[in-house]
Amino acid sequence: MMSLGEFGRRIAMLARRRKFDREMDEEMRWHLELREKEQAANGVSAKEAHATARKNFGNALALREASHDSWGWAWLEHLAQDLRFAFRMLRKSPGFAVVAVLTLALGIGANTAIFSVVNAILLRPLPIHDPSRVVVIHFNIPKLNLFHTSVSPPDFHNFSKHTNVFASTALFLSKGVNLTGAGQPQRLLAMRSTATLFPLLGIRPILGRTFTASEDTYGNSHVVLLSEGLWKSAFGAAKNTIGKRVQLDNESYQIVGVLPEKLQILYPHIQLWVPMAFSPHAFSDQEEGDLCCMMVARLRAGVSLQQAQSVMNIDAGTNGPALRLKLSP
Repeated sequence: MMSLGEFGRRIAMLARRRKFDREMDEEMRWHLELREKEQAANGVSAKEAHATARKNFGNALALREASHDSWGWAWLEHLAQDLRFAFRMLRKSPGFAVVAVLTLALGIGANTAIFSVVNAILLRPLPIHDPSRVVVIHFNIPKLNLFHTSVSPPDFHNFSKHTNVFASTALFLSKGVNLTGAGQPQRLLAMRSTATLFPLLGIRPILGRTFTASEDTYGNSHVVLLSEGLWKSAFGAAKNTIGKRVQLDNESYQIVGVLPEKLQILYPHIQLWVPMAFSPHAFSDQEEGDLCCMMVARLRAGVSLQQAQSVMNIDAGTNGPALRLKLSP
């Protein structure tokens, strides 16, 4: 292990390298002159004495490099030399310099973006309880070249009856809303979800509560959950935010809870959550029956993904679109 004194000596050598080189050149020149004088004293001519002294002394450049290796960090000196050469070349060709800098910037930006996605999806654990038991349900219709299509409320109502397969089910879809009553008006992305979603995922609010079953009914749904980011930016992270009212698309909603920031891993752009609150016609072929939603379910203990898939395929029928279950997200 390098001592503190050795480290300081090497730093000093790097800081005054030119002076070190001058001193070394002078010392090598002094040794050469001394050897030439010794040769001349033995009766050798001045030309031969000079040649013999240089031959016996060795390669001055190699000796200088060896001295640098022993007194400093050769790799750092070579890096500095390469950087100086690179800057000189870039200065001579400004057009090439601009292209090189832009290429590096784009490359670094792309790598950062890719790593962010990989880190969020593959490296960081999902912020939900036992994600291996949570599945996403969707349709595949190969004849129409449609894959991973969404689920309608009537489908959700039908699939949720399989309580022998699913411990719980939930439905959600996003929509844009205008938020007023919390500083400057904002256009935000909100999520309509059934009250079962948060218990299914194992998500608990950091403040207040989530939706109740009674609030997830038509006409009794004017409550809202805030993302932690919106709570901090629009309400200053005030604890008395719970109970306040805001306007969403000119309708009054009461704030009942704040959801943790870790939920942004799953839904990065969602700032508000409101109850799904199906209309009276939601489970028929009218109005909300045509809504395109995402359905998730938690498998019942002891039920495998393959078993659940078989049950859902039977439910869909042989002539209908194929149902597909996949592990979340």
